[in-house]
Amino acid sequence: MKIAAIVLAIAGVLVFGYWAATGQPFVTRYELPKEVKTVDEFGDEVVTTEMVEGFEFGLMPANLVDGALPIGGGLLGASAVCAFLFWKRKPNG
Repeated sequence: MKIAAIVLAIAGVLVFGYWAATGQPFVTRYELPKEVKTVDEFGDEVVTTEMVEGFEFGLMPANLVDGALPIGGGLLGASAVCAFLFWKRKPNG
């Protein structure tokens, strides 16, 4: 149980570390904005924003299981349960 608690805690911290390293977006997104520059009929450069398909790992999920909070929080919660069960089960000496 002790090893499971440590492994789960490390995995939870790694999930939050990945989220922090990728820019800490709040919401998981599946479409990302992309600026497109075009020249109109008068020769002026026009900048428009289009949404393109992509993925950005965020803190809060768009679905139930694709955000850092449910994944990392679940791993850390499972680690806490394992640690509690381990320390509660110590032999009476």
